[in-house]
Amino acid sequence: MAMMTVAVSRVSRKGLTTVPSAVRRAAGIEEGDLLRWEVKKDGEIVVRVERDPYERLRGKYR
Repeated sequence: MAMMTVAVSRVSRKGLTTVPSAVRRAAGIEEGDLLRWEVKKDGEIVVRVERDPYERLRGKYR
C-alpha cells in the first residue's frame, strides 16, 4: 500500500502559500519547478509538478 502525504498550508491576503516541506520531499519538488494548478468541476484542486527535463541537466554541466 502506498503512503500518502497530507499537509495543510494557509493562503495569505495576497494569495500566496507555501508548499509544506513534507509535500516537497514526497513529490521531489525543487527550487525552480513549476506547479500546474487545475480546479475540477466539483471544486477539487489538483496540483502537478511540471519539470523541464533539460533544465536540470543544464545545471549539472555549467
